[in-house]
Amino acid sequence: MKPNHRNLLLAALLILIAAGMRIVNAETHVYHLAPVAAIALFSGSVIGRKGLALLLPLLATLMADLYFQFFTEISGFYGLSQIMTYGALAFIVLLGSGMKKRTPLRIAGFTIAGSVVFFLLSNFGVWLDQLLVAPGLRMYPTSFAGLGQCYLMALPFYTPMGTTMFLNSFAGDLLFSFLLFGIYAVAKSKKEAMQPAFRK
Repeated sequence: MKPNHRNLLLAALLILIAAGMRIVNAETHVYHLAPVAAIALFSGSVIGRKGLALLLPLLATLMADLYFQFFTEISGFYGLSQIMTYGALAFIVLLGSGMKKRTPLRIAGFTIAGSVVFFLLSNFGVWLDQLLVAPGLRMYPTSFAGLGQCYLMALPFYTPMGTTMFLNSFAGDLLFSFLLFGIYAVAKSKKEAMQPAFRK
């Protein structure tokens, strides 16, 4: 097997394992400590083919959502906000494709940027989704003030659940970004070291 193919398989395996953490975290009730933005960032940075880089994290996320839908009481399909969540992942993949040099500082910076993008787009989806609800059941007003309130409710110190989700999202992304990029770099260097010193 060619080195490029091996690297691609390694990256795909790491993405699937990391995506499986969504299921583990949900089953253990440790919400949002899942590497959602980290997976997309890693895929965009490591996988050279843009189509495949987009497909892998979206497919891994869909697999977790299917698991939730059919094997748990958690809804795997949750309306318009889900489309925004998948759109946020696609955007972060494109963001990751711009990270050519993978230094710890750049990985941390890109990860935080990806987490912020995911937070903004996914919560915008929540606000949009609730516009379809009957007026008496809406959580937020259909205005910019309502959108601001939606973001505030997801920030620390506004609700216990919002605090946990916000902090866990950033912590999970940072932790798994360094794990994904670190494991990939170590495994790749070991494989390259095993290649013949002289090649024709």
